Amino acid sequence: MIPAILKKYDKEFPHFDDGRINYTNTTAAAALNILLQHSKQLLILKRSSAVSISPNSWSTLTGYLDELKTVKEKALEEIAEETGINADMISSIIEKKSIKFTDNVYGKNWTIFPVVVFLKYKPAVRLNWENKSYKWIKFSEIEKHQLRFFKKVHKPL
Repeated sequence: MIPAILKKYDKEFPHFDDGRINYTNTTAAAALNILLQHSKQLLILKRSSAVSISPNSWSTLTGYLDELKTVKEKALEEIAEETGINADMISSIIEKKSIKFTDNVYGKNWTIFPVVVFLKYKPAVRLNWENKSYKWIKFSEIEKHQLRFFKKVHKPL
């Protein structure tokens, strides 16, 4: 099912030429925050300097909900696009309840759709332009990497 907030934003906000919702100058946005897990490890990504939100910082996989697709469809698309991991490598996907909060740094009222993805094995990761490096970490190492909004979005794990 396509989230109601996404349908609302699709009607109210401007669009790019390719039809995606353009959140650039909006005060609200809908996005995914995806935990990619294998065994007891989490994949984190170092964002490139070319991205507009949190450049050069460590993050879980994220992506705007900018098309009229289900959370699962968009999550699979973002995972493949940013890491090269495809659906055949995934054992299960859990969609958690969306959360809303205000980010004063970027001036956005976010609606975040947390998704937890369990991988069948630890695959080779192929990054696109949005990220410049990656690593697998233990959950006990999350604090050390200062993942923005991690506790707010993925609480409780």
